[in-house]
Amino acid sequence: MQFKNPEVLYALFLLIIPVLVHLFQLRRFKKTRFSNVAFLQAISKNTRKSSQIKKWLVLCTRLLALAAIILAFAQPYFPQSAAADRQQETVLFLDNSFSMQAKGSKGPLLTEAVQDIIKSIPENENFTLLTHNEDFSNITTSNFRNALLDIDYASDPLSAEAILLKTKNAFSSDPATLKRLVVISDFQDEQLKFKDSLSQYEPHFVQLKPVSYSNFSIDSLQLKRQSNDYELNVIVYSNTKHSGPVPISLFNGKKLIAKAAAIFEDSQTAETIFRIPSDNIFEGKLTINDPSIKFDNVFYFSLNKPNPLKVLAVSNTSDEFLKRLYPTPEFDYQSVSSNQLDFSTILDQNVIVLNEIQNVSAALVNALQSFSQNGGQIILIPSIKAKAEAYDGLLNTFGINSLGEKKSGSKLIASINYDHPIYDGVFEKRVTNFQYPSVSQTFRLNASDALLSLEDGTAFLTEKNNLYAFSTSLNDENSNFKNSPLIVPTFYNIAKAALSLPKIYYTLGAANKYDVNVESVGDNVISLSKDGREIVPLQSRQGGKITLSTEEGLNEDGIYEIMYVRDTLASVAYNYDRRESKLRQSDLESDENANIGNSVSSVLDQLQQASNLNLLYKWFIIFAVVLLLLEILILKFFK
Repeated sequence: MQFKNPEVLYALFLLIIPVLVHLFQLRRFKKTRFSNVAFLQAISKNTRKSSQIKKWLVLCTRLLALAAIILAFAQPYFPQSAAADRQQETVLFLDNSFSMQAKGSKGPLLTEAVQDIIKSIPENENFTLLTHNEDFSNITTSNFRNALLDIDYASDPLSAEAILLKTKNAFSSDPATLKRLVVISDFQDEQLKFKDSLSQYEPHFVQLKPVSYSNFSIDSLQLKRQSNDYELNVIVYSNTKHSGPVPISLFNGKKLIAKAAAIFEDSQTAETIFRIPSDNIFEGKLTINDPSIKFDNVFYFSLNKPNPLKVLAVSNTSDEFLKRLYPTPEFDYQSVSSNQLDFSTILDQNVIVLNEIQNVSAALVNALQSFSQNGGQIILIPSIKAKAEAYDGLLNTFGINSLGEKKSGSKLIASINYDHPIYDGVFEKRVTNFQYPSVSQTFRLNASDALLSLEDGTAFLTEKNNLYAFSTSLNDENSNFKNSPLIVPTFYNIAKAALSLPKIYYTLGAANKYDVNVESVGDNVISLSKDGREIVPLQSRQGGKITLSTEEGLNEDGIYEIMYVRDTLASVAYNYDRRESKLRQSDLESDENANIGNSVSSVLDQLQQASNLNLLYKWFIIFAVVLLLLEILILKFFK
C-alpha cells in the first residue's frame, strides 16, 4: 500500500494525547459517609471494575477512529500498474492530411477521430494535441471543443523528422516523467511510420482504416501544341483496377466548356483529351465526382495570352514576304542588314531568319549556337549568287551536311515529310495530287530527314538542332515557293516551335519559381490575389522582370491573379500534391512490439485505466464512522 500524501502520516503522533488523558486523569472522587459501609463497599468494587473496561473500550475506538481519519487524509492506494506511480505526460498527434478524408464507419476518418478524442478525455483534464499545422497545448475538451471540431486538413503534411521534432518540443525535459505519445493516423504515408525512433517515449498507435480504399483522382495534365490550338491530355488515376468511364467536366472560370469521359480498361490509369484555343486567356478547372476523397476531384490550370513572338530578319534583299508571314500583333517583326546586326540583340529574339546574306561569320555562328541552345529557331535562306562554302561553318556547327555544287534546271518539290512536327496536323490527309512549287537553281543538299524534298531526292528544306536550312533562295526569279500554300505553315510553324510550352499549373508546397515581366517602379511589389485575399510572395528584381518564389505562404488550391499595383498581369494555377490520393493498406499489426489499437476511444480508455490508482480513503472513512458509532453504543449501553 502506498500514500499520495505520506506527510499526513506524521499526524499519527497525535494519538498519544488521548492515551495520556486516559492514564493521567486528574479527577478526584468525593467521599460520602453512610451508616452501613459494608454493602456500599461491595457495590463500589463492582462498579470500578466495569468502568475501567468501558474506558479501555472507548479509548480503543477513539484511537482507531482518529487513526482511520488520519490515514484517509493520507490517501492510501494500490497502483494498478507500474506506470501509475510516475508523473505522466500525454501528447496526441493527430494526422490531418488529406488521406484522412476517406470514409470510415462513422464518416470521414478525421471527424471520427476528433469526436472520439472529445468523448474519451474527461472534460476538465488537460492534454496536448498536435496536428501537421496546429498545436493545442495544455487544453481541455470543455474549453476547446469548438476549436477541435474545426480542425481542417493540412495541404502540406510534415515529414517524419519534423513530426519527431514537434512531439519532442511538446514534452518537458524532465527525464523522470513518463512520456506517452499517441499517434492517430491511417498510416498511408511512410513518413508516419517512425516507430523505431520513439524509444524515449511510450508510443501508442491508433490505425484508422477506411471502409473502402477505392479512390479516383485527376492525377496530372499534359499540354501539347497543335497547329492552331493546344491539346490537353488529362490523366485520371484509380487506386484499384477499374473498368468503365469516369466523367470529366472542363470549365473556363465558372463556364462549362466541355464534358468527356476517361475510359478505364481494367487498369489504374485512363486518359482523355480536350482541345483548347492557344490565343486566348483560359482559367481552367477540371472536375470529377468521387465521394471517397474530395480534395483531388478538382484540378486547376491557367493559360495566359502569349506575348508576341520576336522575329529578327538579317536580310540583304527584299523581305516583304517575311513581313506578311509574321504580322502584328502575333509577331514582333524586325529587319536589319547583315552589316548593321547587333549581336547583343540576338538572345532577346525567338526566331532569326538569315535571308540571302552572302557570308556567315564565325562570330555570328557562335552567337547563333548560343541562341539555339536557349530554344531559339534559325532559318537559313542561302543566296544562290553566293558560294556554297560561305555557309559551311554554320551548317557543320549544327550537324547539317555542307551545300554541294550549284545545279540549274527546273525541279519540283516532290515530297513532304508529313510526320515532322512542323507539318503535323496541317493536312487533313496525305495528298498525292498536290500542286508542288518548283525551283530554277539550287545547291545540292543531302539529308536523310528532309522536311521537303526535290524530285531528284535531294533536300529542299532540312532541320537539325533548331536550324532550318533551305537549299536555295526563295526570290521570285528562282522559285515560286512564295506563292505556294506550303510557305505559310512552314514559316509559321517554325516560328511557333520557338515558343516553349507554358507552365500551366504548380504544386502547393513545392519549390515554385517563375518570372513576371514588368517594369517595376519604386517599392511596389507583386501580389497574388484570390477571392479578395492577397498574398505577397518572396520576390527578387532583375532588370525588367521579377522572380516570384511561392514555396511557402500558399496553402489553398485555385487560380490566383498576379497583381501589380492595381493591374492584373496574368493568372497562375496551384493544385494540392496528389501523393495523398493513393490510398494503401498498411499492416502495422504485424509488429508485435508496437502498441496498436483500432479506435481512439479504446486506446485512450486503456491509458486512463493504466493511470488510475485504487484509492482506499473511502474505506478508512467508513471504518472511522463505524468506530464512532461503536463508541456511542458502548457509552450508552455498556454498564
